[in-house]
Amino acid sequence: MRGLGLPETLRAALDERLSSTGRRQRNTYIVPTLLGGAFLLCNVVLFLMAAVYRNDILYVHGFALLSLFFLAMIQTHGNLRALVLKGLPLSDPFAGEGFTWSLELDNPKKAGASALVVRALVLRTKEVGRGKNAPQATQDSPLARVLVGAPVEVVFVPGHARERFELTFTALERGLLGEIKVVVATRFPFGLFHAWRFFSLDSPRCCVLPRAAGSLPLPQLSADDGEALEGKGALSAAAAARALASAMAHGAADPDDLRAFRAGDATARILWRLYRPGRAPLVRSHGESAARPLFLTDEAVATLGSVEARVSQLSAWLLACRAHARPCAVRLHGFERDRMVDADFEAALRALACYPKENEH
Repeated sequence: MRGLGLPETLRAALDERLSSTGRRQRNTYIVPTLLGGAFLLCNVVLFLMAAVYRNDILYVHGFALLSLFFLAMIQTHGNLRALVLKGLPLSDPFAGEGFTWSLELDNPKKAGASALVVRALVLRTKEVGRGKNAPQATQDSPLARVLVGAPVEVVFVPGHARERFELTFTALERGLLGEIKVVVATRFPFGLFHAWRFFSLDSPRCCVLPRAAGSLPLPQLSADDGEALEGKGALSAAAAARALASAMAHGAADPDDLRAFRAGDATARILWRLYRPGRAPLVRSHGESAARPLFLTDEAVATLGSVEARVSQLSAWLLACRAHARPCAVRLHGFERDRMVDADFEAALRALACYPKENEH
């Protein structure tokens, strides 16, 4: 508004008006329906007949129907007046999955509101949420594509009461969830008028997380990486990483199940069919791989072609580490941790959701 040369007070008032949220949205729009238009047309014909034939009874019927028409308009408009819509907190959904958003409709007036139809509109705005729960996003962060589900019909909201309901969505692509506007409409009573209100709800401050997919095995922490992180306290020891590197160098087909023979291991655990002269024998780890640290980086998925394939693979690795409580260090786009805890996994998935897409590089 600064380019319009408006006075400061008027510019502030316009900015406040344009940035109004659901709690301050007071505009109610109303138009006659087809039934209402036909009703009004018939009333006009009735008045013409009364004027031509000078029939007082037709005048009485015409004014009675016209009064009913205006009473229906007032009642339909009042059905939505003073309603307040509030969105409840929403957890981050995954791309390709359906999710629901719980909303609460508050009716502070004495009279009840009937036959309300609620539907959502997702606006692809570039607004980045703020607050401690907001995703770590930039202006280059992609916007999620969301498919809106069927409208919800709220039969009745009593006076001085609240009604909770859910809107359904389907997350198509990862990214920031854009602004969501909700339309509440009604044709009650008689269906002569259609009235509606827009509610610009506060941003749910969430992302659509990337779909977890991929077939690459979990990358292990190399000896060099272990020595680099050992000084930061990320690992209790780098010996596990060195043992794994040695096992892989000796031809282990599956490094998650095999390791090099160590003093004290039972000879019954040696895999003699994989033994080669001049190499250390290999034994089964029997679950010891769960303690091996992992190192998740962008370079670990560089062999995959598209950005979406790399992001999906990293997402699958993060979920696997969290599910099995695997210790790991992470170096991703805009996110680095040397020791991952439960809250860090959610932050890492959000960082992947905000990873720029191929057409945005």
